[in-house]
Amino acid sequence: EKGMVLVDTKTEHGVNTSNQIVSADELYTMDSSRFWKLADDGSLMERDGKPVSFSKEFARGMVKDVNMQFSTEQSNEIAERYIVGLQHLTNKAFEPDLRPRDQRIIESTNLILDALT
Repeated sequence: EKGMVLVDTKTEHGVNTSNQIVSADELYTMDSSRFWKLADDGSLMERDGKPVSFSKEFARGMVKDVNMQFSTEQSNEIAERYIVGLQHLTNKAFEPDLRPRDQRIIESTNLILDALT
């Protein structure tokens, strides 16, 4: 339907205080799953003989050493790939959250804490 195939995914679960099994991590994101792009005819789109992938797998391939930092160019490429993948999956234009980083973290954490009470 979205022109992509979910190749695989990992999920993490736990048990809450009510003894219910709950998700302990994100589900079906490009951090936890591999999506491959399909051509209009349903065949896999390839680049250099490999499927066009929306996942963190391509970013891992950029890492040459454990202590390596991504260059600005690499960071931009990673961001662009995530944005394109997200737009493709949701069929919505990406709208960046322009709030300061600390504000985003605090407000998001508060939303989670409020939901738990």
